[in-house]
Amino acid sequence: MKKFVVLEGHDAAGKTTVAEELARDLGGVYIKTPGSEYAGIRKAIDREASAETRLLFYLTSVSDASDKIKAMRKSRDIVCDRYIWSSIIGYAAYSGKSLDEVVERLQQITDHLEPPNHIILLYTNEEEQIRRLARRRNGSASDAECVTNGTFRRHINGLYERMRELYRWTAIDTSGEGDSLTLQAGQVTINFNGPAASDISSRATDATIYRF
Repeated sequence: MKKFVVLEGHDAAGKTTVAEELARDLGGVYIKTPGSEYAGIRKAIDREASAETRLLFYLTSVSDASDKIKAMRKSRDIVCDRYIWSSIIGYAAYSGKSLDEVVERLQQITDHLEPPNHIILLYTNEEEQIRRLARRRNGSASDAECVTNGTFRRHINGLYERMRELYRWTAIDTSGEGDSLTLQAGQVTINFNGPAASDISSRATDATIYRF
């Protein structure tokens, strides 16, 4: 069975850029949730649906991705851009429920999904996050909310930090412009020039996330 790596993080943290490059360097498969096959309905769901309906939509896309990942990782490494934890965080943010309550409620679903070998939280400072979001074309409803609503943006970012604490993820600050991936001697290292949050021991500017 090959490796399965998940990158989580708030909007504009660099997940897609890093995940695509990591998958390419590993000769693996890049997967994003929701996948492109959900793009048409996703805009309507994000714009019009209740928090409960949004949750069901995103859980469906994650479950679908889990089935595909389970089959593909028999022969290929998988790098996934968002998994169930982003769905949980989004629901907690839009429903007003506590993150711990939602995690407990959805634990059976989480346990049913294909488990990753590594989960990495990417994050950036608020100034850099806003700058990146402002450059996006055809951004999501969440992107727009994060740009215009500082309270919402900080709440979402805080939920990712709380999730990191619950699951003890490694977290990497991607605020710097000079990032790179290094594949050498049986390991992949992600290097960022952005500042590290040195007060949290599991965070670092450089992190080895994959061994084989």
